[in-house]
Amino acid sequence: MPSQRIDSRERPLRHLRREGSSGAQVAAFQRSRMLAATLRAVESEGYAQLTVSAIIAGAHVSRKTFYELFESTEHCFLEALEQTLERAVELTRAAFEAEPEWREAMRAALLALLGAMEEERGLAHVCVVEALRAQEAVLACRAAVLARAAKAIEQGQRAGDGRYPRQPLAAIAVAGAIAELLHARLIDGEHQLSDLMGPSMSMIVMPYLGRAAAQEELEVPALLPGPACAPAPRPRAPKQREDLNMRLTYRTARALAAVAESPGASNRSIAARAGITDAGQVSKLMRRLERLELVRNDGEGQPRGAANAWRLTPRGERIQRVAQSLSTSCP
Repeated sequence: MPSQRIDSRERPLRHLRREGSSGAQVAAFQRSRMLAATLRAVESEGYAQLTVSAIIAGAHVSRKTFYELFESTEHCFLEALEQTLERAVELTRAAFEAEPEWREAMRAALLALLGAMEEERGLAHVCVVEALRAQEAVLACRAAVLARAAKAIEQGQRAGDGRYPRQPLAAIAVAGAIAELLHARLIDGEHQLSDLMGPSMSMIVMPYLGRAAAQEELEVPALLPGPACAPAPRPRAPKQREDLNMRLTYRTARALAAVAESPGASNRSIAARAGITDAGQVSKLMRRLERLELVRNDGEGQPRGAANAWRLTPRGERIQRVAQSLSTSCP
């Protein structure tokens, strides 16, 4: 009896068939390969040049297999884009929810997003630039993501304690403006996305916290590594470690990292490194860490008019290593 003939482009899948994988497993594997190949093709040649031939060549599947799973190149690209954007949404949501205060939460979410985009700049170009060249369904997917971002931004209305009149369209306008900044920077291709941290945060806080807060954001260092060492933030830090009776938030981790990087650091130095704009907040945070015996103050401190000089305690060093393990480090 003659053996079943297998298209040469599907040879990478034969091991699944030999191992008795179900048809659903094989189809899922084929789908994932085609989605990845679609993103690579768009990144390389642009959406306008996307063809079924390019997808099946990159995924090592047959044309018949492609049409068994997708109706068209647009359908395939839409699914690939939806999956990619959903991962970005989950990444930023985790960073946002790890911070108790809206302003710090927005900064953490934006930092996570820019870091991920810097690390996968080609993929970011596909999602932000090439998606605009696609058809209506893809544009609707992009619009839905912007609407979700606007909802997070609009929470600033509560953070402002009603000091400024409600502006119903401000959040969606800010989300759209940041998307345009990202679009321009990705097309430019020569500058780091970290440069957008200050301007973006300034636009976010302006409608809710006013001009002074917006100006402060322009002066905060981005603290975003370059492309060779861009962060890939974890979904979220655990609410509590077994030896630490506190939430290990993004801001706490950054403060501990600042002290570890610069032993004897002052409040001002820690604030600059950790991206904390309010002097009262950094003072309160450091005193809380001191009560938890994570840091000690070797300086004379404010009562004598001198700067603080913070250092990690042995316990603080252990917790700093825990915090560091929650972030992806450079090789």
